[in-house]
Amino acid sequence: LMGNRTPTAVDVAVNSIKWVEKEDCGWKALEEDGDPKILKKEISTMDSRKVYFVCETKDEMEELEILHPSLKDRLILNDRRYIMDTQGKKHIDGTTEIHEIRSIPQDESLRHSHPRKYNLWVANVPSRVKPGDEDKCMYAGFSKQRKVKMTVGCLSPKQANELIGRDVTYFVDKCPCNGKLVSYDEDSQEWDVVLKRNETDINMTMKYKEVCQAMQMYSHINRSS
Repeated sequence: LMGNRTPTAVDVAVNSIKWVEKEDCGWKALEEDGDPKILKKEISTMDSRKVYFVCETKDEMEELEILHPSLKDRLILNDRRYIMDTQGKKHIDGTTEIHEIRSIPQDESLRHSHPRKYNLWVANVPSRVKPGDEDKCMYAGFSKQRKVKMTVGCLSPKQANELIGRDVTYFVDKCPCNGKLVSYDEDSQEWDVVLKRNETDINMTMKYKEVCQAMQMYSHINRSS
């Protein structure tokens, strides 16, 4: 804002509410009446404006609700915990940390199998050329676009909860024990598992990779028997 320097993006959002937010600029009525004054909108080209602030974590959102009450109903959570390149701050093998990812049509079977895998086009550096037209790009040797299958490191809460009740097999002291996924914790991204061994319950937690292996082991042993 001109003449009103602010140190942080949050302060900009707070100040913007009183300076640029307007519920009704009056242009809609002029437009409905066909009033020629509508042509003099100049820079005020919107009927209404509302300021929002995007938070990247739930903790940040809750903190701002306390520190800045005026933003309470204007905070948007951009939850990136389940985005592939956010998991452990890892990038795709064979690319630099700054890379380009494009989703492409998926094999329908991939949508229901575990671990979840997705077809992607990746490039070492961003490219405007569409996949398959690399010969049209003079920088193709640098971008190196290619198709890969990526295995996700975790699931969204909705997908994770859909696995509750699934049968699993896990080896305890070299003995296969059957059990079930009984609940899911969104914060730790882990499933609570109850295994049976000689009528004794064994409680443990599993990450997504372990859950996939345990479900596959159950299917393998069940099919073999």
